[in-house]
Amino acid sequence: MSAIPALKRSHVKAAIARIDRDGVPPRRESTKFQLVVDGWNYPPKYVISLAVSHATGRELRPNEFSGGDEANGILLALGFTIAGPGVPACGPTHRASLTSIGPGALVVRGARCSTGPAASPGSPTSS
Repeated sequence: MSAIPALKRSHVKAAIARIDRDGVPPRRESTKFQLVVDGWNYPPKYVISLAVSHATGRELRPNEFSGGDEANGILLALGFTIAGPGVPACGPTHRASLTSIGPGALVVRGARCSTGPAASPGSPTSS
């Protein structure tokens, strides 16, 4: 059974707004997939963690659920777009907003994607 409760689009949108405001901690960047919203990239697993926080009041830790199929499947089911292996996408720091939070630590805000298709619900690359 998944540790992820039922989420709504509004929970995900609130998570994205928080990332836009506060950024992504360096150890929470995605290594494979990106949630693409309005041309901006976000790490799906971190977005799910924050969305759960908005839904339940408690953020999920990375070891409490898996990224990839689990996180991406939830986002796709809610109508969001995922980019990843085999689907052209921007790297996590391409034209990203970087904010220093201390010596050797940066927060990377969503990276702007300028071109390339991405997986969306019902597309051949979203399965």
